[in-house]
Amino acid sequence: MDIKSVIKAHGYTIERIANEWESKNGKSITRGALSQSINNNPTIDTLQKIANVIGCKVGDFFADELDNAIRCPNCGAKLELKQKED
Repeated sequence: MDIKSVIKAHGYTIERIANEWESKNGKSITRGALSQSINNNPTIDTLQKIANVIGCKVGDFFADELDNAIRCPNCGAKLELKQKED
């Protein structure tokens, strides 16, 4: 599960999520607390709240575990590989 890649692919940062957290989830969270939660096996509830902010589904955080796609380490986009013709 690569939460940070999904966050980045949606154009967000941890800080931006923390800033928008209260308006989407009713309670505030600090950047540090959010970062610690992401780094230390977040709960499904936390993943749902992150998804609420960035506009994705919780399942998106698990997509890498379901497919063997190669992703760009900078933006998280899937890379398409094609066989070179001789």
